[in-house]
Amino acid sequence: MFGLISKTNRNPIGLVVDSDAVYLARIRKNFRTGMDVDAVAVPYSSDVPEYSDRWAMSVADAIHQGWAEQSFAHRTVVSCLPQYRTGLLRLRLPKMPVSELDRAVHWLAAKELSKPKDDLCVSYYDVGTISHAGKRYNEVIALSAATQDLVAHTKFVNEAGLTLDAVDSVPGALVRCLEMGLCEPWNHDSKLVVYITASQTTLICVHNSELRFVRDLPSSGLENLADRVRKGYPNDACTQSVVARLLGQSSGNPVRSGKTSQHSQSVLDAQVDRRLNEICAILANEIVHEIDLCMHYLSDIGVDDCWPKFGCVVGTSCDNAFAQAFDNNSDLKFYGLGDKWSPEFNSIFDKAAMGGDVSKWLLPIGLAFYGVENMVLRCAS
Repeated sequence: MFGLISKTNRNPIGLVVDSDAVYLARIRKNFRTGMDVDAVAVPYSSDVPEYSDRWAMSVADAIHQGWAEQSFAHRTVVSCLPQYRTGLLRLRLPKMPVSELDRAVHWLAAKELSKPKDDLCVSYYDVGTISHAGKRYNEVIALSAATQDLVAHTKFVNEAGLTLDAVDSVPGALVRCLEMGLCEPWNHDSKLVVYITASQTTLICVHNSELRFVRDLPSSGLENLADRVRKGYPNDACTQSVVARLLGQSSGNPVRSGKTSQHSQSVLDAQVDRRLNEICAILANEIVHEIDLCMHYLSDIGVDDCWPKFGCVVGTSCDNAFAQAFDNNSDLKFYGLGDKWSPEFNSIFDKAAMGGDVSKWLLPIGLAFYGVENMVLRCAS
């Protein structure tokens, strides 16, 4: 049920169940400012197995609390599975009618993953016709998930009293958010999105508001990077602060009163900035190699027209530091995403985050825009 056509004319509520909190967002028209957002984040007990009965009850309680706080006008939601419960495949097939392509993608993805077809839900985004070795092919980005995971996800949403309108993909929701929110001319240019999360990094190439390339890098997440910092540096206040900033947590080093303490804090802050830049550069250097491979692939399949004009880093509380590191290690100009939001979207994110980590709201708001733009992976039967 990835990418179902929306069954309601009302804007759905974007629902994201993160590792320790539930995020709910709904975009609505505001005749004075154009758009406004109703948003709430509610923590839940995450020390139980995902999709277990206790986990579902804890998440349902958080959802009910969020509904009570925001009084959403309806109970229709669009959600997404966590990225670690989905897989991405780039598939190349002979030219064929769309009706045959649906079944062919499902069959080929199951074969590539060595899974029974019935155990796998497969959706795909049609990249279009590409050229290779003098022949023409259909290129698709296939998204797969275990059928049992989708059933469990649907079950807990329904048991929370909600109507699940669609299960979207993380890349689709993210790109939709970017395309709706970037200021001119950034929203029309070809771009490379580096989406860095706790568990992995995803490279997404977007051209004319369409996905052209998606690749997951599972070992390049912030938790892995934080572990490397802990092992490679002394366990001092600087290291603790760097790890906290990477993971979007409080540093635990509040400024104390007095000139001496304030001076010490300033020295520590400068040390943290330097070490954070060093760490960001290490990850950027590794990922830039993957970016080069992606760019060579786009050239090989004859789609030079979608070569990115710039790159943007999203998903972390250190976007600007990572963007600077990528900028120093790549021929592509990189930006932290916060610099390129339209004023309208800046106000939406500021209101949703309420002083917290803005990056947490990329997916809920992208899901809330479901149906506004045709950016969803279509369901393969």
